Amino acid sequence: NVVSKLSERLSLLSGGDLTIQIKESFPKEYEQLRADFNGSIDTLNTTVLQVVESTSSISNGAAEISQASDDLSQRTESQAATLEQTAAAIDELTASVKAAADGARSVEQTVQEARQEAEVSGEVVQKAVT
Repeated sequence: NVVSKLSERLSLLSGGDLTIQIKESFPKEYEQLRADFNGSIDTLNTTVLQVVESTSSISNGAAEISQASDDLSQRTESQAATLEQTAAAIDELTASVKAAADGARSVEQTVQEARQEAEVSGEVVQKAVT
């Protein structure tokens, strides 16, 4: 009877049933064997539950890491686009400054030519007066 009960429960256990217990009492000399079997099943259940909980926790952690990675990727892409826009704005500013400098040189040359013409005109007027 003891061997057949153990065999039956071990067969159920090998099939994946972790809820099995031996509820019927064994003869006194085998009662410790029944208690040890039931204790082993309880320990196995606890261990499997802990593994399931750990797996869930690991899965949640992996999902959080994945989300953080996606967020970082989006921020990096956004910063790259901003840098590209900034570089383009700096290029435009450089072109504007160059154009302003060219314009200033042109104005300076025009003023210098006007001054020279004024000096020549002044000399002509002075010669005509004297």
